Amino acid sequence: MPSMKQYIWSETTAGINLNLFIGSSAHLSVPDGEADVTVETGYPWTGNVRVTVKPSAENSRFAMGVRIPAWTGGAPAEGDLYRYVTPAKGRAGIKVNGKKFKAPISDGFAHIVREWKSGDIVEISLPMEPRFIAARKEVAADSGRVALGIGPMVYCLEQADNGPVRELTVDTSVKPVFEFDQSLTGGTGTLTFPVTDNTGTVKEARAVPYYSWANRGKGEMIVWIKTNNQ
Repeated sequence: MPSMKQYIWSETTAGINLNLFIGSSAHLSVPDGEADVTVETGYPWTGNVRVTVKPSAENSRFAMGVRIPAWTGGAPAEGDLYRYVTPAKGRAGIKVNGKKFKAPISDGFAHIVREWKSGDIVEISLPMEPRFIAARKEVAADSGRVALGIGPMVYCLEQADNGPVRELTVDTSVKPVFEFDQSLTGGTGTLTFPVTDNTGTVKEARAVPYYSWANRGKGEMIVWIKTNNQ
């Protein structure tokens, strides 16, 4: 963790790249001088990222690369092993000083090339709605099941919230509801949605990020949930 800050930004021959969406400040070298950059964000609980740029030289021209994660597109990850059951409502967007900026994308980065002035602001918006995920039919263990994700995170159902979870079934047409629970593992985003148990009873289930499970005692946990419509 102490080394994390060195991965947030990187310097290139053309300028700088924003690799990780983490609230931070950095002093970086650019082709014609230096620049201070500040990142403000609630990511990964929100998809809004705000970057303030203060170059040492007025009208300093350089490129800022902004990483565009694969999950903002049509698949949860590179390749065709997994797919989203429902398409995203929007795509990643970029504004510079409040105006939409059409940045060319290559090698996973949107490239903002311009003359920068002190106080310029870049706003990045990432689609963060909850979405169900299905695996290819060849993955027998996940057949008839779906996972649930939001942004870069995969969620799971724990017995601590839901009782026995292995026989729960979800209808993928439902829309999970996001809620931030400050009391859970220091503050965690949860997703709630209706499920049906093995007696046919419909009840509300609560999912938590996979990284946070096993902090509340022993019990069942599943990532891949049964479904009748996949």
